[in-house]
Amino acid sequence: MTKNTFKTNLKRNFVLLAYLALSPIFFIRFAPSNHISAIPLDKVFHYCYYLFFALWLLWAKTKAQSTFLVLFIMGFAIEGLQELTGYRSYELIDLMANTAGIFSAIVIFKLKNHRD
Repeated sequence: MTKNTFKTNLKRNFVLLAYLALSPIFFIRFAPSNHISAIPLDKVFHYCYYLFFALWLLWAKTKAQSTFLVLFIMGFAIEGLQELTGYRSYELIDLMANTAGIFSAIVIFKLKNHRD
């Protein structure tokens, strides 16, 4: 196995691991919830979750556009599917928190790479 092949396999496995780590969110996000908090911890969770996984994918050398599209579409799909459950609803602010996390990751990653 050459060094290049090892890097390619590591990158592919890393991205696959990131997507597998994202998959539980599909099940968690559809559980019934009636918890209401004065502090929007749910929105903080959305922001942090998408920030973390966007950074993870960017670190694995996934293009910024691909990272944004995959995570944005996933967040949009999850929010849309929640509307179909009957006990959850689509929340635009959740999608905005997701998007803010993704954009923050892209900015952080670009700033870090610009300095190197």
